[in-house]
Amino acid sequence: MKSGIVQLQALAKQSMGSYQDIAKYIVTNAETVKTMHITQLADECYTSPATIVRMCKKLGYKGYTDFKQDLVLNLHKWFFEKQEVYNRGYIYPNKAAIEIGEVITNLTINGMIKSVQFLDSELVTDLAKILYEAERIDFYGCGISNLVAQDFSYRFLRAGKNTSAFADSHIQISQAQQSDAGCVAVGISYSGETKEVIASLEIAKQLGAYTISFTSEEDNSLAQVAECNITVAQIEHPEGYVAAASRIEMLHVMDIIYSVYASTYDETIAPKISRTRPYFKKRNEDGEKDS
Repeated sequence: MKSGIVQLQALAKQSMGSYQDIAKYIVTNAETVKTMHITQLADECYTSPATIVRMCKKLGYKGYTDFKQDLVLNLHKWFFEKQEVYNRGYIYPNKAAIEIGEVITNLTINGMIKSVQFLDSELVTDLAKILYEAERIDFYGCGISNLVAQDFSYRFLRAGKNTSAFADSHIQISQAQQSDAGCVAVGISYSGETKEVIASLEIAKQLGAYTISFTSEEDNSLAQVAECNITVAQIEHPEGYVAAASRIEMLHVMDIIYSVYASTYDETIAPKISRTRPYFKKRNEDGEKDS
């Protein structure tokens, strides 16, 4: 899928912007738009054909025809994602296993692609410096978000950082209360409304820690608390039955941030990571001998 369709969906959610009304109309009436001439669309949106062409070019297309061709090609994926996946998570009654597998694979890949498009390269570079200079990095998350927190706490631990990612929310609050200006606090919540994570980030911020939110693209409570926001595409309902793509999206974006961090400070970090390798290698070899 071209990134223009992704950007169009994001454009439709913006509270302001000259192209918002056009984008919102197309997202809402995509099935009708695919057969509409540009003058018809302009009339429906109370705008001019020239404005629509400018919007299409802003999205990366040569013009309206190029945009419409992409819309037609990807409409089935777009609508399945919007209607079924967003509302139901990963529960698909009466669908064959191979079909479910294809849908989940496409959804996950599209979610990863969308999320990367939200990343600001300069922000990621700045974050690498902030994380490198931090005396301690604390990750806060509940449920599935805590799995993301645990994964990246371990990565930074191997890179020589003092980190934490406690699963118990009471311990998270206690850890936040030990924060100071040398700490970085990372709050992870796809919905952005997990009270325990918000509380931990608020406490850490009050005590001088630099705060980062890691959440979905919607404006939410967690993002409002943090000084820096990292967002992933909202392709699942925050309260859906099964959260799967959201976890992979967050892990993928965190992988990018960590890779930039490790690459930027390779001379310092690589030796620290290497220290753990002989031990794990020896353990694996001893395990094979014992078996």
